[in-house]
Amino acid sequence: MTQMTAVELPAKSRLRVKAHGEVFTPRRMVDQMLDLVHDDLEDGPGFVDKTLIEPAAGDSNCLVALLQRKLQEIDRQYQRDRWAHESLFALASIYGIESLEHNHQDAKDTMHEDFLHFCASRGFTCGPHIMVGDVGRATSGARIPFRPTWSHQSPADVFEGGVV
Repeated sequence: MTQMTAVELPAKSRLRVKAHGEVFTPRRMVDQMLDLVHDDLEDGPGFVDKTLIEPAAGDSNCLVALLQRKLQEIDRQYQRDRWAHESLFALASIYGIESLEHNHQDAKDTMHEDFLHFCASRGFTCGPHIMVGDVGRATSGARIPFRPTWSHQSPADVFEGGVV
């Protein structure tokens, strides 16, 4: 008999199943479903921008699996100097809708952690654009000119230039 881990449990509690109809799709089943659309969502032309909308995101089993697959393909198919740029588009192409606030927060946190782990493990950082600086003098704490819009920077400038 196969022992189930906490992550693979089909429900958090009977009460939640009864009150909200909440059940979770095991990772094995998520992987089987994503295998069916592998060519479209992971490997085909423009796979990074292909959009997935999960209408019952739960705590993000499907969303995380898809993000991980897209990031693995980016790692495999693109040169290192494209990873930062393409990984952002991969993350931005995945949408989830969840009616339960705690699941919504868990899903966001898990997606965020997986994305940041991908970035950190490949030597680039990503985060909010909050830095020490003096806008009046248009400089940062390191005396680097402040550029307020994404359009004036390449993705490499944002990731490797220390804006965290």
